[in-house]
Parts: sequence; structure tokens; C-alpha cells
Amino acid sequence: MNLIRPGALLLLSTLVLHSPSVDAGRSRSKPASTPRTAAPTQRPTTTTTTTLTTAPAQSPGALIEEAQRHYDGLDYDRVPALAAQALAHADISAEQKVVAYRLQGSALAIVGDPSEAERSFLLLLSVFPDYLLPSTSPPKILSVFSKVQGEMNALRSMQVAEQRKALAASVVVDWQFPARHRGGLPLALQVPITDPRGVVTSVKLRYRRVGESDHRVLPLERAVDGRWHAVVAQEWTASETDYGIDATLTVADDVGVLAELGPATIATRAGAVHVEQPLPPWVFGSAVGLTGVVAMSAGFVTAASAWQEGEFQTKLNTATPETPASGADIVAQQRLGQGLNTTAVVMWVGAGALAATAGVVALFTEWGRPTLEEPEGPEGPEGPKEPVPVVVGATN
Repeated sequence: MNLIRPGALLLLSTLVLHSPSVDAGRSRSKPASTPRTAAPTQRPTTTTTTTLTTAPAQSPGALIEEAQRHYDGLDYDRVPALAAQALAHADISAEQKVVAYRLQGSALAIVGDPSEAERSFLLLLSVFPDYLLPSTSPPKILSVFSKVQGEMNALRSMQVAEQRKALAASVVVDWQFPARHRGGLPLALQVPITDPRGVVTSVKLRYRRVGESDHRVLPLERAVDGRWHAVVAQEWTASETDYGIDATLTVADDVGVLAELGPATIATRAGAVHVEQPLPPWVFGSAVGLTGVVAMSAGFVTAASAWQEGEFQTKLNTATPETPASGADIVAQQRLGQGLNTTAVVMWVGAGALAATAGVVALFTEWGRPTLEEPEGPEGPEGPKEPVPVVVGATN
């Protein structure tokens, strides 16, 4: 089917409609030759005045009614000219144009050139694209009309497809599926989408485990940052064995799918549901550090107490009747030793309590989410990423 032909005919018809009409049947009168004669006898002359009157032009409605009468009376030869006169009027309405083109095309299909009938029906459909001839129309007329209608519909479909393709090309999804994941962890999606015309209304993730028959559908929500977000629950990703996730991302507007990423397979490692703990690691680190400081201080005080006890015993052992020890010094030494001993005991007890506390804190510390040990590659831990295929302009 030649899709260019309707457009060319439409342009030709427009030029024809706007070109000045040429009066048909214009006759030229030739003056009759008069023989020369002698001058007539002079007589009184009488002047005769002739008044010429012009019939008013018919309106488009009147011309269409006349054409309809001739068409109903099977006088098809006169219908095209009357319809053309009606169409030549500048004040003809769109509804009158439809009737005039229908009468003109129908009459030409019966008694005229089918290509001329196609031109009339083409102009009719350019005014009213969804027009349908009555089913009771003669087959000869219906066949010509159906041919033109099919060409027009094909041309319109091609134009819609081109517009749809251009719209889909303006939507860019700058994102890739992760190659690997750990079971028991939520699978978070943050998809940036460039949408300059603001036509994207929905983004959905279709996913399932490899081997399953049914897909799950997870709608993404647009966030303040312009990205589309969603999370696959960690309870669903948890597994005792390794498996793969088949996933497809579709981007659509109110009409249908504009872009599609996937299908892609995400290699998922076995893993149980990860339980988050309320305390960050720095709390445990602080408890351990404080325990160490107190323990070191307690050791220092214990050493000082032992040194003081040794000094006290030395003074007692060196005292003699001739050189007795000072009683005030002995009392002061005893009090210092008792104070150091008490302080050391308290500090060791405190260090033990802090160590126990650090042990309890360790049980409620979030040590970080488990991650896969990716093999080293030429472009980072995961190696070079292969682009996920993108289907643009897909339809439902």
C-alpha cells in the first residue's frame, strides 16, 4: 500500500479548492459583418434602454439539496458539478463539506473516474476522519471508500507510531540492575529517570525467582530527589540456598510502556534475614576504650600502693632504739597505703564492671550488613558491568 499517496492527494485537493474557478461553457460572440449602404434617409431616433438582471447565486445549502435530489433521482451526472459549486463557497460549513464530498465521491464512483472518487473521499476523511458510509451504500461506492479509508488509517497509524517513538526517545533511564545480591537483605532500587516532558506516570518492577511461573509486581514511587524508589522485602530475598532473581523494569505513561529494562538475572547468595541491632559500633568501642583506661589506671595505683608498702616496711626495719622512726611519719605512711589500696580495689572493680558492660553492648551492636566478597576485576571489585538491554517504545 502506498502511504504517500493520500498525503499527495490531500495537498493536491487543497490547491484545487483554493484555485480560482473557471466558468465552463463560456461562449464568444462574433459581430456580424454589415454591408455598406447608402446613407439612410434621416429619421427621428428612438433610444431604447435595456435593463440586465443577474440571478442571485445559490447558497451552499441549496446547492447541496439540489445535488441530493439529483442523486436520489439517479441523475448522477449532474451531482459532481453541483457539489463542486457548493464546495467553492467560502462560507460552507464543515458539516456541509462532508455531505458535498460524500455526494460527489459517490456519484463519481458510479459514473466517473474511480481515482476522482477517491480524491473526494480523501477530502471527506480529512474533514471528518472517523466518518463511515451507510452500510446500505452500493458495493461499488463502498469499495472505493474502503480503499481510501484503509490508506488514511495506515498513514495515521504511521504518524502515531513516529510520534510515540520520539516521545519514548526523550525518556532516559540511567540505571542498571545489580549483578549480585545477598539473601536476607532488602533489595533497594533508586532509579533516576530523565523525563523532560513529564509524561512518565508509573514505574514498575516485575520480579520472580528463577524457576517460578508467576511474577510479582512492585510499583516504584517518585521521591523528592526525582528518583523512583522501591524496596524488595528482605523476608522475600532470604534463602537457604543460592538462587537467581529474574527482574524487569517498565516505565510507562497513560498510553503504554515507554521504556523497558531487562529482563535481567540477579545472582543471589544464600542468607537469612538480617536482624538490625539498636547500637552503633562506636558505643561498643567507647565501652572497651573506657574499660582499658580504668584498668590501666588501676594497675598504676596498685603499683604505687606496692611501692609505698615497701617503703613503709623499710622504714620500720631500719628503726633502732638509738634512731627511732618518727611516729607522725609512720601514721602518714599507713594512711597513704590504705588509701592507695582502697583506690586500687575500687578501680579494679570498676574496670570489671566496664568490661561486663562492653560484653553486653557487643550483643546489641550493629556490626554492619553482610556483603559479598566480590572478585577483583579490571574495573573495580565487580569487574566491568555489562549494560542491561533497554527496549524503547515498547507497547503493552
